[in-house]
Amino acid sequence: MSGVLTDNLGRASGLVKAAGGGGDTWTYHSEVTVSSGTSQTFESFAANTRRIWISFEGIDTGADCDITVVLGDSGGYESSGYVQHAHGDDSTSIHTGTDGFVVSGSTGIFDANQHMYAVCNLVKMQSSSELWAAYSVAVMEHQTSSGHQRAIMCGMKTLSASLDKVKVEAQNSGSFAGGKICVLGES
Repeated sequence: MSGVLTDNLGRASGLVKAAGGGGDTWTYHSEVTVSSGTSQTFESFAANTRRIWISFEGIDTGADCDITVVLGDSGGYESSGYVQHAHGDDSTSIHTGTDGFVVSGSTGIFDANQHMYAVCNLVKMQSSSELWAAYSVAVMEHQTSSGHQRAIMCGMKTLSASLDKVKVEAQNSGSFAGGKICVLGES
């Protein structure tokens, strides 16, 4: 059996390759603690990367904002042309922005009194194109009340060249104030 051993938050705790030496291999890319700044970059993915798994553990921004994943290639980060549908518990708030994949759901749903726990999966749809699909699920845990909010997102983006980097941004006046982001790649 091939796959990645994970703990209860979905973080990789070991790498496993398919029996007999075949199959795809997951590669641990990096894990970072985010305590300041508005973005975190993860670069130098292999040219044959087919899937990227990003996990968010206890992300705190100290302000109302959106947490967005932006794809990049040799020409830089692409900040337009994303097609997505993201929303949270408030079904009247739907995010359809084109500047990146919004992991935190609808605009402004992630606020200063919450910590976010989420996973985002990026999948290359075909070997002959740079069409990438994305989906994520997230829960924002309130620090000052017993309420929680959930969010989902799905979308797609075609890059102009091979994906080699991703960036996680705290948009709309947000700044990272705590938590961890872990990234794995599959080729």
